[in-house]
Amino acid sequence: MFYLDIANPCCMRVTKQKAIDTMSNDGDPRRVRELRETAARKYLPEKVDLLLVAEAPPAEEDRYFYFEHVPSNDWLFLGVAEMLLGEKPSRTNKANMLAELKNRGTFLIDVKPYPADGSDLAMYVPDLVRRCAALKPRRIILIKATVFDAAYPPLVAAGLPVVNKRVYFPSTGRQSEFKEQFAEALMEIPKNERKGDIHEM
Repeated sequence: MFYLDIANPCCMRVTKQKAIDTMSNDGDPRRVRELRETAARKYLPEKVDLLLVAEAPPAEEDRYFYFEHVPSNDWLFLGVAEMLLGEKPSRTNKANMLAELKNRGTFLIDVKPYPADGSDLAMYVPDLVRRCAALKPRRIILIKATVFDAAYPPLVAAGLPVVNKRVYFPSTGRQSEFKEQFAEALMEIPKNERKGDIHEM
C-alpha cells in the first residue's frame, strides 16, 4: 500500500526493484516509507481509473503491495490481482501483474503513512481527501470496513467518485467475502460519478 503525496512528491532515485525489496533499512520507519514510495511510483498510472484505498502498510518491512518480491502473506495484492486480472498470481509473476494493473489504470494508496497502531483514522482523512483529489480517479473503492466508515462521508462531501460499498480486507479467512464484495463494488456506480466516465476493467 502506498501513501502517495502527489502535491509534494519526494525526491526519486533510479533503483533496481530487487534492491528496493531487500535493502536493509535499520528499522527506520522513514526509510521504510521512502522505499515503499519509490516502489509504488514505478506503477503509478499516467491516468488513474480505479483508485483503491487501504488502511495502512504492513508492519513487516519486507511486505508491501508494490514490492515485486514478497515471499508470503501478500493478501491484498493476491486478492486484487485475481479479481481484476482474472488469474491467480504466483510468487514469480508479480512484477508482470503489477505492470498490467498499471496499464489498466489501477492504483492503491493508504489512509495512514505507517503501519496500523490503533490511532484514529479520522485524523488522517483530510490529507487522504487531498491526495485522492490530486490523483483524479474515475472511481474509488475503500478496502476494510474501518476505512469505509472513516473516509466515505468526507470523500463524498468533497465531490469525489467513491463507491458506496464496504469491502473486507482479504485475510483471516475473509478472502471469499472480499471477492464477493469487491465484485459488487466494481459494478456499483460511484457517488459523484463524473459525466462521460466509463467503468470497464
